[in-house]
Amino acid sequence: DGTRNVCEVAKECGIKCFVHFSSCSIYGFSDKIMTEKDSGIPCDFYGMQKKVQEEIVLKYFPKALVLRLGTAFGFSPMMRFDLAMNSFVAKALNGERLTVFGGTQQRPFVSVRDVGRVVGFGIDKGLEGVYNLAGLNLTILEMAKEICKLTGAEFEVNAEIQDRRNYVVSCKKLLREGFTFEYGIKDFVDEMRGKPE
Repeated sequence: DGTRNVCEVAKECGIKCFVHFSSCSIYGFSDKIMTEKDSGIPCDFYGMQKKVQEEIVLKYFPKALVLRLGTAFGFSPMMRFDLAMNSFVAKALNGERLTVFGGTQQRPFVSVRDVGRVVGFGIDKGLEGVYNLAGLNLTILEMAKEICKLTGAEFEVNAEIQDRRNYVVSCKKLLREGFTFEYGIKDFVDEMRGKPE
């Protein structure tokens, strides 16, 4: 309802450019590399809601820019430590041992800095339609190993608890437009340590 309300007000106000943040969570689980043409099979309430929101936005604004974000990471004034990368980096820099649940599940990640950059890029280029947004495709275990390598932290794997979500996404559509991902895990670790850019 919230998405529909925003669309209706935007339509009444004559908005010409509409950018909507969706999520790669709509893909749910898949063994193949997911592109924007794939609808996916959401396996949780969040993914299902994001899929419905996309449909509403594109009904009101067929030329909207819809960005399907990977799991975001990076520093912000109101940090979200419930996100995998943010949680692991914070714990590692605090000297804590990381616990990886499962570990083999694939997940796309994107820096909040690149998210901000792509909005400006998309508006300037007049992009329309759906675009995946993920600078990194990693397993949770690969992510943990990289963070530990950069911080000196240690990790353990708990194979008893598994996350059903598993997907890799292609960003070729966006890359063909000329966008480049600039921020990775090392940039985030350095930022959290307080190192200047």
